[in-house]
Amino acid sequence: MIRKLKKSTALFRRILFSLPTKKIVLFVFVLLLIFLPLFSVFNSNVYLNQFSLQTTFISHGSFLEMLSFFKSAYPFGWNLMFDFSSNPSFNVSEPSETLVYLFDNMPYHAYVYPTETYYYYKFSYDETIYAGNFRLLDANEGKLHIAYYDESQPHGGFFYKVLNQSDDLIIKAIDDFTFKIIYKGRQKIFHLTEIASQKPKRLQLLPEEEFVAHIIDESGIFLFLIYNDKTSSFYYILDEERSVMDSFSSINSFYILGKRTKFIFYNDDEYDRKLLVGVSQDNIYQNDYYDGPFDQVPPRLPLKEKLEAAYPYTKYAGGIDEHGNFKGFQQGSRVAISPYLDYKEIDSLLSYHSRCNIEEEKSIYWSCLTYEWKKDFHKTLEEQSYYQNTTEVNRGHVIYLSQGWPGNHEGSLSIKWPGNHTSTISSSWKPNHITINSLNKI
Repeated sequence: MIRKLKKSTALFRRILFSLPTKKIVLFVFVLLLIFLPLFSVFNSNVYLNQFSLQTTFISHGSFLEMLSFFKSAYPFGWNLMFDFSSNPSFNVSEPSETLVYLFDNMPYHAYVYPTETYYYYKFSYDETIYAGNFRLLDANEGKLHIAYYDESQPHGGFFYKVLNQSDDLIIKAIDDFTFKIIYKGRQKIFHLTEIASQKPKRLQLLPEEEFVAHIIDESGIFLFLIYNDKTSSFYYILDEERSVMDSFSSINSFYILGKRTKFIFYNDDEYDRKLLVGVSQDNIYQNDYYDGPFDQVPPRLPLKEKLEAAYPYTKYAGGIDEHGNFKGFQQGSRVAISPYLDYKEIDSLLSYHSRCNIEEEKSIYWSCLTYEWKKDFHKTLEEQSYYQNTTEVNRGHVIYLSQGWPGNHEGSLSIKWPGNHTSTISSSWKPNHITINSLNKI
């Protein structure tokens, strides 16, 4: 191996030094023209998830994303190279000022890959790293959402604002998936993904299964969201019809672990599918790009009937709208479709799954592997009265502040917990407590 390397090095030197001096200079100059702007992109004050995803796609052979990357990154890199301005001063607690700073430090062409229309970023200011996103959910209505928080305190406070024409923000729709946004003399074009409605081509669905959406997670993983009418259950299946943006290690003959994402999949060779069954609890707590696809379900899907069947509690406390947004108790939030276990230790996930009978028919077995405790939360409420007052308990049922979200919250986010959790599922909670005797736990 060393001998081959020496021969290759010697050959390169002979070729290089055989060139006239002018050609060497030209060769070096061309290399600098190509790589210096790109080097500037990855040394910017603002980190953009877009570029991370694009380089991941390119490393897995996506020529199309290579074109998008150069279209976006190359001119942006040149701008950064010739930007000699000092670090700007702005009020980081004012989202409108932060928006100006971010627009000054992002490309003209911005590509929004996650399917819930989030454009993610991080930036450093005054020795603090902030993480956040733009959301283009209702860009067609002239609105842009901006939110960000101190990355070292993922469950602390955050800054948020919805800007529109009254804030001098103008949005022009180029087409259904492309928007030009103009703010304070800055212009950006946001390209949204069109993948959400693209059905699988090779995945064989059972008669009781229905395709819901094609998902791009912010981790770069592509998934199919499936609804099983027989078991009233959702689950995610890995999209293997394109390059998978991860490599895997084997846990045992049925389970694999993503080396980059730490996602755990159940591999069913008989049906040639991989079900998402586990997401790292640490990643969920950090609220990072590997916290699972629950927050990337496309926002305009007509899901009310399926959500109420899968999660009966969503019919109460004001209910949900056609797209799964809470109308009453948790107004402003959305039902999380998170049919996987947030695991701390892999062994605990395997132990939890041992309750599932592999001899059962596939629909029942897959739905067992992807069971969510909140499917059975408040299931008996139709027989009872119901209080929204969080100080009252009605036959063991209480309202808690984060209905619809995965069961991994810290005490600061949920003043009351459901009473059916176990220590194996939620290692940070006190084990097996009874709700009526355990208000305000943790």
